Amino acid sequence: MEQQELAGATGVAGADGNTGATGAMELWRNRCTGAVGTTGATGADGATGVAGADGNTGATGTNGIDGATGATGATGADGATGVAGADGNTGATGANGIDGATGATGADGATGATGADGATGVAGADGNTGATGTNGIDGATGATGADGATGVAGTTGATGATGSTGATGADGALNAWALLGNAGTVNGTNFIGTTDNVPLNFRINNQKAGKIDATLSETSFGHRALNANTGADNVAFGIQAGLTNTSGNLNTAIGAYSLNLNVVGNNNTAVGYQSLRSTTGSNNTAIGTNSAFSSTGSFITALGSNTLYLNTTGVDNTAIGFELFIQLLLEVEIRVLVYMH
Repeated sequence: MEQQELAGATGVAGADGNTGATGAMELWRNRCTGAVGTTGATGADGATGVAGADGNTGATGTNGIDGATGATGATGADGATGVAGADGNTGATGANGIDGATGATGADGATGATGADGATGVAGADGNTGATGTNGIDGATGATGADGATGVAGTTGATGATGSTGATGADGALNAWALLGNAGTVNGTNFIGTTDNVPLNFRINNQKAGKIDATLSETSFGHRALNANTGADNVAFGIQAGLTNTSGNLNTAIGAYSLNLNVVGNNNTAVGYQSLRSTTGSNNTAIGTNSAFSSTGSFITALGSNTLYLNTTGVDNTAIGFELFIQLLLEVEIRVLVYMH
C-alpha cells in the first residue's frame, strides 16, 4: 500500500449520494490489499467540515456475529423514588384456603376477680308445685329437753281397803349362827364361810385375826397375823406372826411373833416363839424358842432354843443345840479375860 499523504482541511460535505449496491467495494479491497507498510505519523486533524445533509438510509445489512459480552459495569446509585401512583381497584376476594389443624389448648388463664352482683331481677310468677319427693333418712334424735316444772300435786285419793295378811315367813334364826350356838346343824351341809371366791376373814376388836384366801394361797390365824400381806403361799399362826410381811412369798411362821419383822424375804421357815423375829433375809430355817432371834442374813439354819440368838448379819450359818451360839461367845469371852490376866 502506498504511503498516505497528509490530509488537508476537510471540505464542505457534499450531499449524500445514493447508496450503491453492496459488493464491489469488497472486491476492490481484496485487489488493492498489498503488503502492509509502516504506518506513517498521524497528521493533525483538520477542522470539521460542515455536516452534509443526511443521505437516505441504506438498506439494513445483515447482523454481524454478536461480540463477546463485556464485563458488567458497577451498579449506579439508586435514583430518587418516584411519586407513588394512585391505588388500583381492589381485586376480587380469593377463595378461602383449607383450615389449618387446631392448635393445642392453652393453659387456663388466672380466674378474674368476681364482678359486682347485678341488680336482682323482678321475681317471676310462682311455678306449679312439683310432685312430693320421697322422705329423706330420719335425722338423729335430738337431746332430751330439760324436764318441765312439776305440776301442782293433785288431791290425795281415798285410802284403799286393807289387804289380807300374807303367810308368815320362815324363822330367820333357822339360817343364822346364834351367839350361843346352834342346834340341829347337818354335817357337810351347814358351814361358816362363803359361797363365792371371796376370802373368809376373822376379826378381834375390828382388827385382822385370821384369813383364808384361795387367790393368794394365804392362811393365817392369830391377832394381826400376816396383817399387811400381799405375797403368795404364806402361812402364819400366832399373834403377830408375819406381822410386817408384804410381798414376801413362800414363808411359814408358827409361833407368837415368829418372822415378826420380815417384809420381802422369801422361803423362810420359823417354828417357835420369836423364831427368826428380826430376819429380813431369805432361805432361813429356825426351829425353837428365840432361835435366830436377831439374825437379818440369809441361808441360816438354827435348831434349838436360843440357837444363833445373837447372830445379826452373818450368812450361811448352821447351829444345832440349846443356846449354842451364846455358849460359844461366853467361852471366847472367858478365854479373853484369862489371857488378859
